[in-house]
Amino acid sequence: MTFCTNCGNRLEDGASFCPQCGTKTAAPQAQAQNANTNAAPNTNAAPNTNYYAPNASGQIDPRDIEENKGIAWLAYLGILFFIPLVARPNSKFCRFHANQGLVLMLLDIAIYIAAAILGALFIAISWRLYVISYILNLAATGIVLTFSIMGIINAVGGKLTRLPIIGKIDIIK
Repeated sequence: MTFCTNCGNRLEDGASFCPQCGTKTAAPQAQAQNANTNAAPNTNAAPNTNYYAPNASGQIDPRDIEENKGIAWLAYLGILFFIPLVARPNSKFCRFHANQGLVLMLLDIAIYIAAAILGALFIAISWRLYVISYILNLAATGIVLTFSIMGIINAVGGKLTRLPIIGKIDIIK
């Protein structure tokens, strides 16, 4: 068992980068030697907060993150989710954020359709119920806007943090 020299996170055998902070790890031979020493992690070191790679698709090179975080944030602006895919088709970082942006856009469309149906039903029942539909639509739009801002902050910050609730959905692999 080996630990990251930067943040002290436990590493899997043969890992090239720390999944917590993105620090490049020692060569596999050096890791095998360290595994026999039972060295404790360095808990005094300040964690590198510039890179996060806790995703299911594997390790992401910190250079990929650094080079593409300037374009990945566009994925959270509705239909523009495809721009990072087209501009950087081989970037795992851009693919991650494009997937998050696509899921967010689909949620926004679903909310719009549900609000239209609900509004039509409420108007058919009573015009006063339309106010409730409007308030629900406004709250849902606020949630989508909040998720979009969270995604932009994560992309610009070089983080691979999934959005709450909808972030576990993977459409783009």
